[in-house]
Amino acid sequence: MNEMIINVPYPISTNRYKGLRVAGKIPLFFVTKEGKEFKKICSDLAKEEGDKLNLNLPLNIRFDIDITVYPKLPKDWQKREKKDPFWYLELKTLDVDNCLKVLLDSFNEVVYTDDKKIFSLKIRRGYPIQDGGAKVIFREYNQLTS
Repeated sequence: MNEMIINVPYPISTNRYKGLRVAGKIPLFFVTKEGKEFKKICSDLAKEEGDKLNLNLPLNIRFDIDITVYPKLPKDWQKREKKDPFWYLELKTLDVDNCLKVLLDSFNEVVYTDDKKIFSLKIRRGYPIQDGGAKVIFREYNQLTS
């Protein structure tokens, strides 16, 4: 596998992904309905891309993952840009680490057999786009080139 690129919708926050129930005094975490829906979308997109590349997913290899999260473009972005060309740096968005668990969990047992297969991970915030989204690039980890 050279690389596989999957573009997904703007990730939900970890707080919306995981729910909490208490049984007696024992906290029980679960994936919310919204979390399951996001995981399904990511899973379907990954399977579609895997089919295009003739990959037998999930892969049992070490991974280098590169993620760019694109915030939602606000309606008044042109007005903001006239005032300050770097307006997007101050845009209120999810912290990039907040959506990381959601994204990685969405591809577990879909692209990789186990998230322990992730050896290298890079995440950044991109320039805002219309509906927001994330680009996830999967590469086979190579210690000599990573």
